[in-house]
Amino acid sequence: MLDPFITFMLVATGTKKGRGKVTFQRKVTFPHFLRARIRMRKSDHIQEELAERVTRIGERVQAEVLELLRSRNVDEPRAPTRAWMTATQLAEYWQLYNDKNEPTTAGILKWCKRPPDRFPLPHGYMGDLLRFNRHEVDGWAKEEAERRRVQKEKRQLRIA
Repeated sequence: MLDPFITFMLVATGTKKGRGKVTFQRKVTFPHFLRARIRMRKSDHIQEELAERVTRIGERVQAEVLELLRSRNVDEPRAPTRAWMTATQLAEYWQLYNDKNEPTTAGILKWCKRPPDRFPLPHGYMGDLLRFNRHEVDGWAKEEAERRRVQKEKRQLRIA
């Protein structure tokens, strides 16, 4: 009996850390040289048997894949957001990750070093450690987004 080629797709939504909803989609495709052979067979029995086999295979694969995902995707408990954070904690809070899925602090440190007239990221020192107040940096991020939006509009007006 001819078996179809089965394509299974996992569609994941959520954050980069793997949290979110995973859905399973199944698509059955036949290569062009098998389509003609399948059309030639008039027997409903063979088509029903083929449909049952495809459905069973899909359900079995779906169950195994979901079980594998459940076993690997264990949510680690989230630490409560603190009032004062280090640069790494701020990068995690703002979800600034590099290609290796590690928090990156280069942009944060660059924003801290801006001159006062260029709106630096508000920060403080506790000893020799750089710290950020969550409420202040959230406000700065909103103001920075507005400043960038205004700059973009001015730039577009100059071009036009």
